Amino acid sequence: MELQILPYITNVGSMFLFQTNKDASNWKLITVNINLHCQPSSKENKDTTKKGCSDPVSLIGTFVEENKTKVIDWTEPFDNDKLIICYLEDVKHKLEIRSLRDGSLLQGLELQVGTISDFHVENKTSNEFFFKLKSFILPGSIYHCKSSGKVTCEIIKNIQAGSTDLTKIITEQIFYPSKDGTRVPMYIVRHQDVPLDGTAPTILYGYGGYNINLMPSFSIATIFFVEHFRGIYASANIRGGGEYGEKWHVGGMLLNKQNVFDDFEAAAEFLIKTNYTKSSKLTITGASNGGLLVGACVNQRPDLYGAAIAQVGVMDMLRFQKFTIGYTWCPEFGCSDDKAYFENLLKYSPLHNIRVPANASVQYPAVLVTTADHDDRVVPSHSFKYIAELQHTIGSSSKQTNPLLLRVETKAGHGGGKPTSKMIDEKTDIYSFIAQNLGLEFKISRN
Repeated sequence: MELQILPYITNVGSMFLFQTNKDASNWKLITVNINLHCQPSSKENKDTTKKGCSDPVSLIGTFVEENKTKVIDWTEPFDNDKLIICYLEDVKHKLEIRSLRDGSLLQGLELQVGTISDFHVENKTSNEFFFKLKSFILPGSIYHCKSSGKVTCEIIKNIQAGSTDLTKIITEQIFYPSKDGTRVPMYIVRHQDVPLDGTAPTILYGYGGYNINLMPSFSIATIFFVEHFRGIYASANIRGGGEYGEKWHVGGMLLNKQNVFDDFEAAAEFLIKTNYTKSSKLTITGASNGGLLVGACVNQRPDLYGAAIAQVGVMDMLRFQKFTIGYTWCPEFGCSDDKAYFENLLKYSPLHNIRVPANASVQYPAVLVTTADHDDRVVPSHSFKYIAELQHTIGSSSKQTNPLLLRVETKAGHGGGKPTSKMIDEKTDIYSFIAQNLGLEFKISRN
C-alpha cells in the first residue's frame, strides 16, 4: 500500500492535524507538533543540535484511531473547536462531529442513505456548513447545518427530476456471498410495482478497480429504465474498489483480479436465485475497467446473462501498456512483460479467452461493444479486436443466434465531457438493444 499523508487539515497552536494511511489502511488522523524543543538524550550530550537529541514523545500522536469497519473519506474543522469527519460505511456516507481538543465523539448526524458532495464551510470559525446529499432516488437535497451547542441539520432545497414520482421507486441494499465466502454489498433499485417472481428485466452494473467507490448516485437514465421497462437496476460493490479501504482494493488487483469477476458473477447468481430476475432477462454492463469486467465475465459464464454491454473496455490485457497511457495501468493489473503477470493476465484477458461454449445448449449473450474514435485513454483497437474475434469465433458458430455488435461514436473520447446529445443517443441505442434482444416492453408511466 502506498503511504499517503493528505494535506494539512487545521491546527491548534503548534499541534497540526493530518490524515494518513500509515499503518492504517482505513485512514486515521494524526497530530504533528511543530514545536521542536527537545531534551538531550543523555547527561553527556548537552548539545541539542546533534544527533543525540531525542525527539519529544509528543512530536507525532494519534488523534483519531483507524476504524476497522469504516473508512475516513475527508475531514473539515468548524466552529472553532469542532471537527467534521465524513466516513464511508457500507457504501454510504456518515458524518460525525468530534472535539478538536481531543478527538472524542460529540455526535453523529442522522442522514438519508446517500453520497455527500459539494460540502462547504466558510472557515474553521464558522458555526454552520452546507452540503448536498444524493442517492439512486434522490437527485439532490441541500442541507444546512448549524452548531449551537449541538449540531442540527435541515433540508433547505430539494432538487427535482422532471415529473417522475420517485416515491414509488425503492432502493435496498443487500449483502451476498462471493465464491470464496467474502461478503459483498449490492444496491438494488426497482419500482414498487415490480413483482419479485424472476421475470423483471435487470441491469447489473460493476466496476471493481482502481480503488474507485461505486456510491449511490442519481441517474435519470436509470430511473427511465426502472420506470418505463419496470426494470431492476443493481450496482455491485465488488472487490477492486475502495468501499472498504485499501484491503478491498488489493483484494481485486494484480494477481487477485479473478476475485473481481467472481464477485460479479456471484451478484448475478444472487439476483437469479432470489427471484429478482432470470438469466434471459439479465444484462451486465460496465465501462473502461468495467468493460474489461463485462468481457471477462461473458467469456467465463456465457450462460449467466441475456445481454452484455461492454463500454470502452480494456480487452487486450497482453498489450495494453503499449498504447497511449496504458503503461500507467501496470500497477493495477500487472504487466505482460513480467512472466508471472503474463500468465495471470492471459487467464482472463477478454480478447484471448473467447471460446465456443462446450455445452451445446449454451451460446454467448447478445453483446454490444461501444467505443469512440478519439478515445485516447482506452484506444479503440481494444474494442475493434475484441468484437472481430467475437464475430470470427462465436459468430461463425451455428448455435449463435444472438447478435454481436460494435457501436463507434465519432468525434468523441473516453466519455468525460461528452455532449448531452451524444449521451442521449448512446443510451437510446443501448436500451433499444437490450429491449430488442430480451423481448422487453416499453410501458407508459402510470404516475
